[in-house]
Amino acid sequence: MNSTLANASLEPQVSITVTLGDSEQVQRGANLTQAQAPDANLGKGIELPLYFDVAGSTLQPGTGVAGARLYGGTGNDLIYGGNDNDKLYGEDDNDLLVGFDGDDELYGGAGNDELSGGAGRDLVDGGTGADYLVGGLGADVLNGGDGADQIVGDAPYLTGTNNFPTGIDRNQMGGDFVNGGAGNDSIWGDGGDDYLFGGADQDLVFGGEGDDHLFGDGGEDELQGGNGGDYLDGGADKDLLYGEAGSDLLLGGTGDDRLEGDDGDDILDGGDDNDKLFGGSGQDNLRGGSGNDKLWGDGGQTNEGADILEGGAGNDELFGGGKGDMYVFTKGDGLDTITDDGADGSRNIVVFKFASNEVRTLERSGTDLLIKYGVDDQVTVKGFYGGSTFSIGSPGAGSDAVEGDAQRTIAEIRFEDGAVWGADEILAKAPAPAAGSLPPDPFAALEPLYFINALLSREQVKAAGKHFLTYSFATSAPAGTTGLYAFSEEQKQAVRDALWRFTSVLDLHFSESASGAATDLTFTLDDLDSAGLSGFAGYASSQTGAVHLNSSLYSAERRNEFNQLVTRGSLSVGNNGFEVLLHEIGHALGLKHPFEAPLLPNSEDSTANTVMSYTSSGTPATSLAPFDVAALQYLYGVSGYLGSSFGGDSYSFNDRWIQDRVGAADSFDAVNETADLVVNLTPGSWNYKGQKAATILAENQSFIGFGTLIEQAQTGSGNDSLTGNDADNVLGAGAGNDSMQGGAGNDTLNGQNGDDELRGDMTGAAGGNDLLQGDAGSDTYFWGLGQGNDVVVESAGQADDVDTLRIEGGLTPADLFFTRYGNHLLLRVRDSVDRLTVTDYFSGDVIERLVFDDGTQMNAAEVAANLSSGSTNEADFYSGTAGADSLDGQAGDDWINGLAGADTVMGGAGNDTLYGEDGSDMLLGGDGNDVLDGGNGDDFLRGGAGNDVYQASAGNDSYRFGPGDGTDTLNLPTNVDGIHTIVLADGVLPGAITLSAGSTGNDVEVIITATGDRLIVKSFMSQVVNGASQGRLALKFSDGTTWSGSEIVQRVFAGTAGADKIYALQIASSLSGGAGDDTLQGGAGNDTIDGGTGNDRLGGAGGDDQLTDGEWMDGGAGSDIYVWGRGSGLNVIAESSNSATDIDVLKIKAGISPGDLKLYRSGNDLNLLVSNTEDAVAVTQHFSGMAVEKFVFDDGTVWDAAAIVANTGSAPQFAGTSGNDVIALSPFNDSFSAGAGNDSVQALSGDDNVLGEDGSDSLDGGLGRDQILGGNGDDLL
Repeated sequence: MNSTLANASLEPQVSITVTLGDSEQVQRGANLTQAQAPDANLGKGIELPLYFDVAGSTLQPGTGVAGARLYGGTGNDLIYGGNDNDKLYGEDDNDLLVGFDGDDELYGGAGNDELSGGAGRDLVDGGTGADYLVGGLGADVLNGGDGADQIVGDAPYLTGTNNFPTGIDRNQMGGDFVNGGAGNDSIWGDGGDDYLFGGADQDLVFGGEGDDHLFGDGGEDELQGGNGGDYLDGGADKDLLYGEAGSDLLLGGTGDDRLEGDDGDDILDGGDDNDKLFGGSGQDNLRGGSGNDKLWGDGGQTNEGADILEGGAGNDELFGGGKGDMYVFTKGDGLDTITDDGADGSRNIVVFKFASNEVRTLERSGTDLLIKYGVDDQVTVKGFYGGSTFSIGSPGAGSDAVEGDAQRTIAEIRFEDGAVWGADEILAKAPAPAAGSLPPDPFAALEPLYFINALLSREQVKAAGKHFLTYSFATSAPAGTTGLYAFSEEQKQAVRDALWRFTSVLDLHFSESASGAATDLTFTLDDLDSAGLSGFAGYASSQTGAVHLNSSLYSAERRNEFNQLVTRGSLSVGNNGFEVLLHEIGHALGLKHPFEAPLLPNSEDSTANTVMSYTSSGTPATSLAPFDVAALQYLYGVSGYLGSSFGGDSYSFNDRWIQDRVGAADSFDAVNETADLVVNLTPGSWNYKGQKAATILAENQSFIGFGTLIEQAQTGSGNDSLTGNDADNVLGAGAGNDSMQGGAGNDTLNGQNGDDELRGDMTGAAGGNDLLQGDAGSDTYFWGLGQGNDVVVESAGQADDVDTLRIEGGLTPADLFFTRYGNHLLLRVRDSVDRLTVTDYFSGDVIERLVFDDGTQMNAAEVAANLSSGSTNEADFYSGTAGADSLDGQAGDDWINGLAGADTVMGGAGNDTLYGEDGSDMLLGGDGNDVLDGGNGDDFLRGGAGNDVYQASAGNDSYRFGPGDGTDTLNLPTNVDGIHTIVLADGVLPGAITLSAGSTGNDVEVIITATGDRLIVKSFMSQVVNGASQGRLALKFSDGTTWSGSEIVQRVFAGTAGADKIYALQIASSLSGGAGDDTLQGGAGNDTIDGGTGNDRLGGAGGDDQLTDGEWMDGGAGSDIYVWGRGSGLNVIAESSNSATDIDVLKIKAGISPGDLKLYRSGNDLNLLVSNTEDAVAVTQHFSGMAVEKFVFDDGTVWDAAAIVANTGSAPQFAGTSGNDVIALSPFNDSFSAGAGNDSVQALSGDDNVLGEDGSDSLDGGLGRDQILGGNGDDLL
């Protein structure tokens, strides 16, 4: 059915003429008037005039071979074709044309039209205006015409998705021919092998599926190939070409173009002008063409693909990336630069398309190689001598491998005449720097482990030595920087998340400063063009702390195939950009690439081990890798966030990376191992089973992380080497001939069976006090100057064992004291605190020989012959015999043990340690701070001058104490038998001493009042309060008066003039604070507690207690009585028991009648005031269950709870006037403004706020913490 529009301008009635096709008829509709009633059998070609009564009506043709010809004319028309070959004409205005099935022709005409061809091979022409064209299924031809058109070759996606409508047969999507025409068009090819032409102006063209041909034509166009092997031609002007998936051909044409091959083996040709080419993954061929071009083989982010790079004419920069790249040059190419990291150790080749004799010279410039050829052409190979920046070691001669299979930047140069120059010949023509002419490697002497060394930058690091760093986000950039963007909040959060990854493992703390501030680290989003690195995701400088991120990746938006504006990458966790953040922050903090000398083996150079690698291990990194953590902790130390929370962890060779910082004792368990082991608990150590592998990643290798503190280790039956750390280690070596060495702590080393070597401390290090135990086998012990106080326990020896003590540090026998105490041998270094005890040396567990550094040897008989008598003016260490000995240490810090018998042991001058052991002994400390322990028996102990410590032991011991003795301590445990008597010196009578419970209330302090000397019986009061016997202690005066333990306790309860802290017994007790600010605490009994004078704090605890004169009182559980009256000042009753059975009473002393009291409520508190006085009581929480139930007056009046409520009024109001006021405030916390006038204000007690305001005022804050402001006028404060 074909139709011709007539009288199009007539409304509302419009007439058309319909020409019927075969088997077609017209049926009457709601808006149709037939000018001539049709006959059902009207034949083909019959014309029928029709009229539409309503404008905008729809004509829906049926089916037929000839199809419909429909003309919309003027107005916004909706025209639908049939399932045959229709021709639809929208003509004027904004029309909707739908062809449905068949090979249709749709012409939008003028206006912004929407045209859909449907199935079949359609011709769709938008005409003028901004049209939306959809070709539908089949191979269609679409012309956008003039205007900014949107053209879809096949079918549009469902809104907001990348899915086609349900039921679409994608196999019927044909190869479309699309021409955008004039205007800024958006074109989608969809399925099939399409030919897409942007036409004039700025177009956006998407190839979609299939092998498409995309042409930008004129204007600054963006072409995206999509899937398939696509052909992209930017044409004139500055274009963006993205090959995307598949092996694509990209032609920039004229203009400064950007070409990105992305996936596949692509060919990129920049054409004229200054272009940027990015090969992406795959083996790409990049040709810059004329102009100053930049070529990146791998897109600057990955190490994928062995690429061919040919800059062409102009001064070009070539970045190969990973794999073995080929750089091609010919005469006339200009001044070109090669930068290739050689990250994966592949062989890079330079190819010259001319004979080798065209090369003028090879030269070294710093670390770069210069190849000069032709008339004035040159290739600069950046970093060719990079391994020679420092004296790190040769990167290898020629093509020889260095640390695995890493190579020089360029492995060889090839020429058209067949000549090949390998690395050897290149170095012969342009030698590397001479040995010794380079600065030394700053880490050479430190010898860090290889995987740490390979990441440490040799450049200056701004953050070095710091632990608190600031950072900011740049809002401006240096001149010449382009593509600057502000960070979004999401991007800022990504930076914060990345910095936390560092803080969580390092002793580094980052604080954010205002954007644009000068800080240690500055984050900038720019296109990196000013640094010549626009092909990279980012770069950073350790010297400046600048971290630059590529804004073209993370900020600049482009339109995707869904017509959405998106960035090409994200910095958030889980994306490649977050890995870039970790990488660049690593640079800023002093890490380098692992492919820069010194090198990491190629097999370990991946992001699985370090985020500083360019070789991806798969998914983007979300945290630092093990090598990064180790290297950064080497530089900055370990975070306090690291480590087990509870400790007690066990590790083994199954744990490659061990990081454990806090908690209970941890262990390294290798007890079941039979191979020889090396176990070193020192943080940063490499442990191994059997042989040390070339890589820490091999089996049976383990690394103890920095900051890790493992306290214990046990090895197996092999010949092991076991070393401790700074902790107090317990090390066991098992069977085998083992070598053991402690660290700085107080270590226990047990060699167990085998011929072992045991050294308590590292040679030359400050020594701890170590225990060395060899057990069976011929063991060797090491000890010497600076090794501390060590103990050797040689046990379970066999008859044929020959144990050796090697004495180091240049010591000779003349430098030592040999002393026997008991069955032990003591060796002491003269003029030193170092000593060694060999336990049970004289009872069979003998060290058979002593060997000195000068070769001198001593056997057991020679040791016995050199035993010292022990009494010298130096630090003696010896013991008596089983008899009654008289031992005098003389000067020096002595250690003397009387052993059995009734001994007299004198320390003399110095800080001595004296033991009586068995027998009734006399111990005299002499001058110095001495420790005296009588042992069993009835002993007499006198410390003398100095602050001495008495250790009570079994028996009825006496402790002499008097003026000039200093501050002595008696430790009297509850499990020690006997009566322990403090015997006071001549002239010290009962009135000359003061008894106190001490500052904690737990002790008994016997103080000579006149001199201040005191003897503290530690914890005696707390022991008695908890039920220990009082009879264990006695105090005897020079006149014979003796106070028993119970009398001592009662006198302590009486308090002193000072600030006492006294705790009652768990039975009824009477406590008195006396003068001073006291703390008195009752017990479980019915206690009587009197604070006395001073600011006292009284607590009743359990029982029915009476509390008097306390500034703060809490009776606790029980029915308590609080005593208060005139002159008591401001008191607080803070009753803490709300038991219904407790009846607490406020007992009011004589002189206060009911009429003298003023009661008012303040919140839940009850406040009591005595008229015209500063006496007051605050009963806290009285109205919330913690009430004092009765008030009892001295005249017999009793107020119960109801009477208390009835007598409670409103709070006093204090308000100044404009006159001259005289006002006294309450004893509580008041706020008062005096107003105008010359006022006189007395604030009394409480923490008050007083404002004088206008006038000459007299303001007195009284007691408490007051704030007084005079205001205007001449005030007296």
